[in-house]
Amino acid sequence: MLLTEYDPVKEKELLVKTTEMNTRVHDLTTLMEADSLTLEQAMDKLKVLEADRVNIRMAFEK
Repeated sequence: MLLTEYDPVKEKELLVKTTEMNTRVHDLTTLMEADSLTLEQAMDKLKVLEADRVNIRMAFEK
């Protein structure tokens, strides 16, 4: 039995956020490799907001 109902809007929002995060991680990885940067330097160069940096750091830890 499901505890919640299926919500296609929430699923789409989650998919968009996941795709955006995957794209950001890919872009940062590429930049880090191309320019020999640390994660922090790459985030500075791409002007990543502080609010997003926590999630990006966690993604890189995986």
